[in-house]
Amino acid sequence: MHFSLLVYLVDWRMKTEKMIKTARSYLQLLNEIIERKKEVEMLLQLFTCLRLDDNYHLALKDVGLSGIGNNSWLYSYKGNSFKDYSCDKAFDTEKWPDDFIKQSYEIFAHLIVKKTDTGAWQAYLLSIASTLLPAFWHGQYNNRKYLFSEEDVESIPPFFHNFPIPDLSDFKDEELLKPSVWIKDDVAHVSCCYWNYWKGVVRETILFLFDGDRIISGQRIKDRILFKYNCPIDL
Repeated sequence: MHFSLLVYLVDWRMKTEKMIKTARSYLQLLNEIIERKKEVEMLLQLFTCLRLDDNYHLALKDVGLSGIGNNSWLYSYKGNSFKDYSCDKAFDTEKWPDDFIKQSYEIFAHLIVKKTDTGAWQAYLLSIASTLLPAFWHGQYNNRKYLFSEEDVESIPPFFHNFPIPDLSDFKDEELLKPSVWIKDDVAHVSCCYWNYWKGVVRETILFLFDGDRIISGQRIKDRILFKYNCPIDL
């Protein structure tokens, strides 16, 4: 193997493992926040490439038990103006068309992001919070379990005792279960896999458009179904 290629592969694996480690720490911290063991703003201590504008803070909106269902989400607020925030406010449907990042728009409007692979990955993790936070009724359709390696597939919780673990061995050589990030000019491409009971195992790709140290738009461009599944239970 050519030496330069070997160096590239070693660097890629180290970067990927670091991304996975950050993601697992994020999931653990988010669970502790849900359990009220940690404060929401500790997320920005984990994400070293992200910071909010001066005098802005991060908060969690709990969806509660009302209506036909929704997801909880994170939002930002200024100074002491803590509020019962509606995610529909100030939402730019042209720049942020996807539901899962709709609830992150208010944060990104006040978020400084280092334009690096690490910064884009941390921004992605922050944007998917609503798929991991408590949901009520129909909101559970958006719930996800994120997959970062072959071992994560084995921990997919089945609805039924005889539900088979998805066979994804064909994708092992392609490293498709591991996240990836690459940046060209002002566009960051972020890919990650997740499990959803009404979709199966999906590898999604998100584009973030940078303007200096700001992400000004985000869009899902591709969902690749690695294992198709549709739970027969309707919520």
